Amino acid sequence: MTTASKDKLGRESPRSVFLEGCRVLAERFAALGFQPRRQGQMLVRSIGPWSHEIAIASSHYNQAGVSVAVSPTVVVRNKDLASWRAQHELWRTDDLVASRMLYRFAGSWTTWNLADPATRSHVLEEVTALLEQTALPWLDLFGDRLAFLERWQFDDEVLELDAMAELLAYFGRAEEIAPLVREALSREPWSKFSPRADSFDKLRRLGEKLSLGLSLPSLPEQPRISVPNWFGR
Repeated sequence: MTTASKDKLGRESPRSVFLEGCRVLAERFAALGFQPRRQGQMLVRSIGPWSHEIAIASSHYNQAGVSVAVSPTVVVRNKDLASWRAQHELWRTDDLVASRMLYRFAGSWTTWNLADPATRSHVLEEVTALLEQTALPWLDLFGDRLAFLERWQFDDEVLELDAMAELLAYFGRAEEIAPLVREALSREPWSKFSPRADSFDKLRRLGEKLSLGLSLPSLPEQPRISVPNWFGR
């Protein structure tokens, strides 16, 4: 690795350490077709209409010699999907399909710290391995119409229900949406106040907009929780 610039006290600049880390990652992923942008903070490759991105962020709380965070997010886009959304006058017309922060693949919240020169190479190796072994295969799921459906069935975090339905409609597999909805509703108690109620509302609007003929149940009110009156009347 190139030596990072230092301040008057001999401490490495967090900014230069971070950008050097981005440069190293950009070099490693160039062989996989990723092109660097924004000084390596964004790595992008195109596969037909699909665009895969590795966006590398840091932190405003970096401190020289103490903390230089590197936190990648992987993003998948599809330019044809953007045109399809516009054609059907959906509520969004961008090309975003899905995104996921790298720590989600690690199983717990974490950022990777490049501040220590003695461990920096090891940290970048860890980030590289996690991207190659988990994040990139996740990106590849979306180019395979069957793979992303099978993955969603055991991992709800791949896509929300409405986004999954939208992709199925885009892929010409609208007949699979109704069974997907039934399966999702059977797995968890949905209500108007559940975290995914917004996704259910979007799914209803999608069905109406595309004339999918979805028969969606009304979400029940969240049941009230009885709290004992410890203080009497």
